[in-house]
Amino acid sequence: MRRGLIGLAAGVALIASIGIATAKEPLKLTDGQMDSVTAGGTNPAVSSAQTLANLVVISNNTLNNLLTISNNTLGFFNAFTAFAASTPAV
Repeated sequence: MRRGLIGLAAGVALIASIGIATAKEPLKLTDGQMDSVTAGGTNPAVSSAQTLANLVVISNNTLNNLLTISNNTLGFFNAFTAFAASTPAV
């Protein structure tokens, strides 16, 4: 029963999506419309420098977080080892 229900749902979804996937012909833009189109129009020198600066900050923060986790993990295992060594064997 469950397999039939899943198949029915897939079939309904397929039929419903037929109208969504129809593409129309390309639009012809006027010169005025083309003048207002910017395909990622930014100053590459400024945006690249800013992007690099942001990546450096993110990298440093991530590295500091990883070092903190590593130090805490080592501290935990060192404390566990010290506790196990000081506890008498049963």
